[in-house]
Amino acid sequence: MEFTDDNEVMKNQSSVILKRFPLIDKENIDPTGPRREAVDPNVRLSVEQLKNAGDLAVANASEEDKVAAMMHQSTEAFGPANWERAPPFGYICNICRKGGHWNHRCWHKPKGKDMPKVRRGAGIPRSQLELAKDPAESGALLMDDGTFMVPKLAK
Repeated sequence: MEFTDDNEVMKNQSSVILKRFPLIDKENIDPTGPRREAVDPNVRLSVEQLKNAGDLAVANASEEDKVAAMMHQSTEAFGPANWERAPPFGYICNICRKGGHWNHRCWHKPKGKDMPKVRRGAGIPRSQLELAKDPAESGALLMDDGTFMVPKLAK
């Protein structure tokens, strides 16, 4: 069945086969313009060329080269270029209690023992909390704005 009307409704679970017809406009073709060079199907692609290929299944290369290119493409998102991203808003370093950097990139090395781990106060209503006198106080929770609060029930 061929659909010619754009407003025609298709039945549920029906298959669709699309046809593409090139638009031929001979008046706008530039005969002196650049042309695409034909790709020789007999030429084997190198691993470096395969690393940028979109579809390795149809590429003309050996299986070993395809596997090597696939391994490169699968780990490309985890490469060194993607390691350094800015921490999200509200993230606070557990070492120096300041934002803007990750824990493993903290330049502040405390002398003596490390600072205690910080618990986040997510999910607890502020009406149930009161401001902490000291961040090292027992039960202190770090809020999104960087303040430390203690649950009223803990006192």
